[in-house]
Amino acid sequence: MDYQDATVFEYVEFRCDSKFSQQQIFDALDATIDILNETEGFVHRDIAKRDDIWVELVYWQDQDSANRGLEKFSSDPRNQTLLAMIDQDSLSIYYSQLQKSR
Repeated sequence: MDYQDATVFEYVEFRCDSKFSQQQIFDALDATIDILNETEGFVHRDIAKRDDIWVELVYWQDQDSANRGLEKFSSDPRNQTLLAMIDQDSLSIYYSQLQKSR
């Protein structure tokens, strides 16, 4: 899929326990891409970091796809390593409708 197929993006912020290295966190994030690729309506994911805050930008075809993706992502056993690293109190998820894309 192409970015032009996306109408919704999911903005996820979280902190990870400091006992995990940046490489361990990247590895855990990489291990979850198959979950997204298997979810109908998934378009693309970008990962960013600001200080100790990790950011995921996940592009979806529509809000229904994003909702299904979050449900699948949260319950899939392949995601357990990443979830164990995340400080759950720091986790926030927002959705926005894309207005314009270049």
